[in-house]
Amino acid sequence: MNIQILRHFRVVGFLTLAFLLVLAGTFLLPIRAQEADETSEERTQTFWWQVSATGPSERSGHAMVYDSGRGMRVVFGGEGSSGHFGDTWEWDGINWRCAATSGPSPRHSHSMAYDSARGKVVLFGGNFNTDDPSRQHLNDTWEWDGSSWTQIRTVEPPGREGHAMAYDSARRVVVLFGGLSWQSGEGNKYLNDT
Repeated sequence: MNIQILRHFRVVGFLTLAFLLVLAGTFLLPIRAQEADETSEERTQTFWWQVSATGPSERSGHAMVYDSGRGMRVVFGGEGSSGHFGDTWEWDGINWRCAATSGPSPRHSHSMAYDSARGKVVLFGGNFNTDDPSRQHLNDTWEWDGSSWTQIRTVEPPGREGHAMAYDSARRVVVLFGGLSWQSGEGNKYLNDT
């Protein structure tokens, strides 16, 4: 199956077995596998339906990743009309549950990846909108084991937001790319590093 997802919609988790995209607002979008004789212009009629009336409050800028070891979609953080969130939610395909309210500080525009070799969700960076632009981009690394968050001390890249992360199973490493970071004397700068 060939699925292209725009970079701005990185809050989407993919449920492989059911061929469904899951958004943190608990709406499902069915996806049809592309047939060999179809062209890229051909589309399938799709529709959304709400599958749960409970779950995380309305938010944007959150991160979502699929924990294949436990069969859970994990959502952390984001921002809404009431401010920034520092809560962790899990979706098992049927129900949402608030899994933690402690761990990383509230933030938005961070990124997460699932390290399948170690069975941990890895979170890096984000933004918490302070009045001081030199302090708004975070450069901390956290791991979620399904029950609690642990801050990991690593050689960390500069703080950033809007970056992408993925797990490279061949090399058994989490890879981070790009984002936006505040640079002394330059202001906000788009990064092109890996």
